[in-house]
Amino acid sequence: MKTHPAHRRTFLKQAALVTGSFALPRFSIGQTAASSKLRIACIGIGGVGANAVKGCLSENIVALCDVDEKYAAPLFGLVPTAKRFRDFREMLSKMGDQIDAVTIATPDHSHFPIAMMALKAGKHVFLEKPLAHRIEEIRLLQQAARKAGVITLMGNQGHAKDGMRLVKEWTDAGILGDVTEVHAWTDTPVKNFFEVQSQIPPATHPVPDTLAWDLWLGPAKARPFSRSYLPMLWRGWWDFGSGMIGDNMPHTLDAPFWALELGSPHKVEVEMPQQPTLYDTFNAKVTFHFAARGKRPPVKLFWYQGSAQPPQIPGISEKTKLDSRGMLMVGDKNTLYAPGLFADSPRLLDEASWTELRANPIAKTIPRVKGSHYQEWIDGIRTNTPCGSNFDYGGALSELAVLGALAMQSGKSFEWDSAKLDITSHPELNPMLRHAPREGWDFR
Repeated sequence: MKTHPAHRRTFLKQAALVTGSFALPRFSIGQTAASSKLRIACIGIGGVGANAVKGCLSENIVALCDVDEKYAAPLFGLVPTAKRFRDFREMLSKMGDQIDAVTIATPDHSHFPIAMMALKAGKHVFLEKPLAHRIEEIRLLQQAARKAGVITLMGNQGHAKDGMRLVKEWTDAGILGDVTEVHAWTDTPVKNFFEVQSQIPPATHPVPDTLAWDLWLGPAKARPFSRSYLPMLWRGWWDFGSGMIGDNMPHTLDAPFWALELGSPHKVEVEMPQQPTLYDTFNAKVTFHFAARGKRPPVKLFWYQGSAQPPQIPGISEKTKLDSRGMLMVGDKNTLYAPGLFADSPRLLDEASWTELRANPIAKTIPRVKGSHYQEWIDGIRTNTPCGSNFDYGGALSELAVLGALAMQSGKSFEWDSAKLDITSHPELNPMLRHAPREGWDFR
């Protein structure tokens, strides 16, 4: 199903009306509405997006939007009173004054236009990770969120959990000492999310009757439909997703990024035995170099994916069996290990130190989140309290993942000037920091 150019222009005109007419949400800054329910619209409700819908059921979900009627059907049935849409532009145009907040869980390449339109309309925004598909888009969303003065949250759900706070508290208390290395990995593609592609570009197939393919493509260049893209495999195609590093890093490296106050790297190195293609690689190592930050020493952060795995690290017993995904923070006093995708169960690898810490836990210095990641956002809107992984924090974390994806997509290591938004050693890569959206999809 294609959207006629005239229809696109109509929606953009309507979007402009939304932006001008509804500059502030009903729950505006400084206003507390503890007794009222938020009016929430959910965009992208199949797959991972279902979690956002379910996480907001305590509120008034007034609209559901998805380009695939079949994929979204279970969620349409879960909230039968919500109005249904295929096109987020139509939804925001028609219901702008009836919506306080928006959740967005679409493929990476469409994060920016949807979130930008919502922010310009003054809506509070929950947006899945990574924040956007390109560095420029991340920066523009951060600026728009600050200008709108709304409550934002990125979908790195582990940031609301206690394990994240333990890592930060232990690091701040000096239990690890000076941390100079961080290692993180995912060993195999996650089934149905990433798969080795036998054909690149992929085979083409008829567009399913229930799918608005042109709307799904959004700002991306037009191309034939392929079952190698949907429903979940888009993550590995560089035109749509950010690879395994973009899918995992905002979770796995959230804790050390926060605890060590890493900020932006000045150099990114990539090692991969094969030439880059249109699809993610399943054998790569990416090294991020961070300068000293105040009293904190320089840090090397190593990311391994697929068959590339961490080497034997000094001080770690060969008997230590690492999870298929996880993270290590190597300090001169102790090494912290967090197995799995999130830092839910951090521990010290030295048994004596770990026994001592459990027997004499340090004081909790960071407030705990009550309820889920989504509840943090809802409560933040009610009380005008910024969320932990708001767009400023979440955007900086996302930039790390997007830079790693860029290194694998190009197959090149590079020097990075974050302040100037410039790949200084390979200026020919700078166009990859930005999108060139097709006609009718430039929301900048």
